[in-house]
Amino acid sequence: MQESNDRNALQETVIFQFPNELQKEIFERAATLNGVSAFSLTQVASYVNIWVHPILYQRIVIRSSHAVSCFFRTIRSKPMHHFSTLVKSLTLTENVGLSKVKPILAETRHIISFTLFGPAYSQEMFNILNLIRSPYLRRMTLVYRHPLERGRTGYRIHEMPPKILTTLSHLTIVTDHSDISNNSWDNLSVAVSIATGTDFNSVLPSHPNMFQHLTHFAASFCRYPDVYNIGKVARNLRYFAVLLHRISKYTTMNGLLDCARSQTDFHMVILKDLGDTASWNVDDCFGPSDFWRRVEQLVDDGYISDNGDVRHIGEDGCPL
Repeated sequence: MQESNDRNALQETVIFQFPNELQKEIFERAATLNGVSAFSLTQVASYVNIWVHPILYQRIVIRSSHAVSCFFRTIRSKPMHHFSTLVKSLTLTENVGLSKVKPILAETRHIISFTLFGPAYSQEMFNILNLIRSPYLRRMTLVYRHPLERGRTGYRIHEMPPKILTTLSHLTIVTDHSDISNNSWDNLSVAVSIATGTDFNSVLPSHPNMFQHLTHFAASFCRYPDVYNIGKVARNLRYFAVLLHRISKYTTMNGLLDCARSQTDFHMVILKDLGDTASWNVDDCFGPSDFWRRVEQLVDDGYISDNGDVRHIGEDGCPL
């Protein structure tokens, strides 16, 4: 019994004699798994809390007025601008009123990634995007829920402030509602008209550098007619992900696979089910970054879909 206790004590001593640099790396990697893990690790020891604290606030999800109150209470507990450089990823939902969004974005001027859940065919989404002040913004995910209980306005489904589109490298547009009477995207149409030298009459101000830094783009299949020609203006585009809906037809898949195999300017990837807004979890602040890692891995492995379809096939239809 004594020998067993001595052995356990020795093991415990060895564990806590790890070099600080190694301990720090272990705890930091564990904290990046998800927010719950990060919070739990802050309770381990004071020095671990110091290491994990910045990671805990890197990704913020605000989905209600109560969450807004908690967020500002936390901010007020620290010196001014303490969190402004810590928060790198911010997620908001339509339950956070516009009046609350403005001070939130004022406190997060260093965000790199922004995810917004909101109603389609409403100017609310555009107004929120117009409040972003971070010069470091590079990644954006927009999930447009179809507001069944609201009357549809004449506002287009996914217009954005042109200035934002000059800095983004990653853009994902998710909507599960198709409207064939409103198949246009003024942002893209303006950019195409600038690139081709044709006139375009738009209510949005034009900007010659829209889409110039875009390398990763994804959109629900129902908006494919709006976005299929994005490669004409996004000269640095490397990945184009088409997000299928759960009810997508087999013929749709085959047609997209043909397009993906013939595409030479960028990698086109077709993904199942992710065209539905319900497939995107509000609380999963790691979702957007994990999504793009998944796309890149599929391409690296030679696939053009998450259904096992490969890019190169022989005359007999078999993979090469």
